[in-house]
Amino acid sequence: MRCRRVGKARSRPAFTLIELLVVVAIIALLISILLPSLARARELSRRVVCAANMSGMGKGFYTYANENSGSWPAPNPHQKAQVSMVGTVSYVQRIGIDVPGRGLWNNIEAGNPEEVATYGAQNNYSTNLSTTRAFWMLVRSGASSPASFICPSSDDTKNDEDNPQFYWDFGNGDYQVTTYSYNQGKNREAYEQCSYGYQVPFGQYGNPSTDSQMDMPLAADKGPFGATDNGDGGKTWRTGDGIPPEDIDDSSNTITVESGPDEWRFYNSPNHGGFMDGEGQNILFADSHAEFFNKPIAGVGDDNIYTAWMGNTDADAGLARENRFKGRQPTSNEPNITPWGNTDALLYP
Repeated sequence: MRCRRVGKARSRPAFTLIELLVVVAIIALLISILLPSLARARELSRRVVCAANMSGMGKGFYTYANENSGSWPAPNPHQKAQVSMVGTVSYVQRIGIDVPGRGLWNNIEAGNPEEVATYGAQNNYSTNLSTTRAFWMLVRSGASSPASFICPSSDDTKNDEDNPQFYWDFGNGDYQVTTYSYNQGKNREAYEQCSYGYQVPFGQYGNPSTDSQMDMPLAADKGPFGATDNGDGGKTWRTGDGIPPEDIDDSSNTITVESGPDEWRFYNSPNHGGFMDGEGQNILFADSHAEFFNKPIAGVGDDNIYTAWMGNTDADAGLARENRFKGRQPTSNEPNITPWGNTDALLYP
């Protein structure tokens, strides 16, 4: 019997350190190439969800309108505008706990009596209302959930109220505070529970309804004039001397409707890119479809959706093209400006 000679097994050569480093470098390079693409894909996906939120919101508005003579929600009872272009209701900084407060199920005017005493009887319910109460009307009726008012691209957090029907606005619980400052917690929390702005419904013109032109913007990602980063992770209200400037037109008069998207980033919604660096906004139109725009210019005749038209009288407001996009923003100095025409979009916050 012949014995088979068993030879020594051939050893498999190992990777050298240089080869390992090359492989690691290639993997790192591929990751660096792919990560931005993945991040971009996630953002585009979030925009689709945001648009779906708005489209659902539009359907809820139409359901409401069918039961309310064709009108979309408007916080009531509010004091009617006495003159065109300027309303009676102050809506700037009125989300959540500002006078008159969130209201209670059995008392829509429930607010903070200490604030009324401090800031005067003029801070009454009918002349101090947030635009976001219109959104909360859908929550109260069960037509929408609080989560549907959160843009997934923003850092906002949905309202988690156990009994939303007990209240009339965004916020947390039935609380009483003694501070008027937005940056002191509760009011800021309310602002961060809603990612969208609504057509200001307190004027003589532009009230949202089923009679609005189908290409009329009636809601959108909230604009840049409501609040801004305050440097410590929170937000603070913009004021009349804040940034952006009072007029949408810059001091050098270089921004036009034809300006590129990068030049308009300063004035876009903060939801998609951050304050003063927004990539654009989803806009809900009167026909209930939502679409993403990389500039805040949309609707009838190049209208800036976050500002009111410029002009001195009803006759010239909005007639000139520049009056439509070089508009006036709602601020604490002008807390009650309203649309200057039925096709003037003015969304807040």
